[in-house]
Amino acid sequence: MHVTFGVLRINTSMYHATHCRCVEGGWGWRQMATTNWGLSVAVEYQRTLSAVVAEKKAHRHCNNHYYVLSRNIKKIFPAVRRILFIVWILCYFGQVHSSDARSAEGLIEIYENWGAYTLNAPPPEMQPIVLQVPDAFRYSSIKLATRNFGVNILTYYPNFTSPKAPENSAYSLERCTGDCNGRVLIAINNSAHAIHHPELGDGFDAQNMGDYLMHVSHRYPVPNGSAVTEFGPQYGFDGGIEVRMPPGNGNTNRYMARLSGDRIHYDLFADCTINKFARTCTLHFSLKCNPSVYIQVVAIDMVHINEFMNVVDKADRFVTSMMRYPVCK
Repeated sequence: MHVTFGVLRINTSMYHATHCRCVEGGWGWRQMATTNWGLSVAVEYQRTLSAVVAEKKAHRHCNNHYYVLSRNIKKIFPAVRRILFIVWILCYFGQVHSSDARSAEGLIEIYENWGAYTLNAPPPEMQPIVLQVPDAFRYSSIKLATRNFGVNILTYYPNFTSPKAPENSAYSLERCTGDCNGRVLIAINNSAHAIHHPELGDGFDAQNMGDYLMHVSHRYPVPNGSAVTEFGPQYGFDGGIEVRMPPGNGNTNRYMARLSGDRIHYDLFADCTINKFARTCTLHFSLKCNPSVYIQVVAIDMVHINEFMNVVDKADRFVTSMMRYPVCK
């Protein structure tokens, strides 16, 4: 079952399927507690990467000298061997210290989860985005990551303060359920291949991630037995649908979209879930200065639904302030 919404067909299982895919790919709220994603503070990108390359070359140089000379141990005086060993140790721990320093600075490269490659050896055509995130926003075991497929930031609306701020001390994930002083997760991904790549899909040239999600939504059918209601402009959106799931499910899903300035494409998509446990929404959009940077404001309580446009604007500025490469202009 499909439902026409604007120029596209929308449906409820889109977000069951999409959300599951997002969780598996590292986009969803559930993954925050299970992945080893890093949050970071960066220095200027090109200079830092050049320094990293130089350090690796120096480390290889140290390794080569030590091991080549040590192959013929009988020919080397013990004192010389000790000196070489000390030099190698200094080189090794110098590199470790440098890596720790980069972690302390918070440098994180976010690569697109596209194709088959590992983060240890990303192909040169896969260009990362680099973020700077204050240490106070880092979550769980992700503090030391310097390269990953995405990053999660825990913060609080409307001021986007950190979990360590005094006013948020009683609203941690372990202590609070519900709105919790405006607690939200901001998930950030590199989605370069979803934007302006019509040759990779069905010819659709997505302008941003809100536009992309609106387009792909027609691929998933609405479950039979659902009650569907279409509605017009509200809460800053240009329209949407509400889907009451079949009896026994207990969920009501609401999908809303906002048209961009050209009134042809979309720039914001929201999916909301309403049940006896919670009333929350996830807002999907691209960073204004770089549409390849996919932002999700996850699990924001619907008590803020009249403020969603303000949430998006503040989240965009919040993430933009952390961008280090490519530089936002």
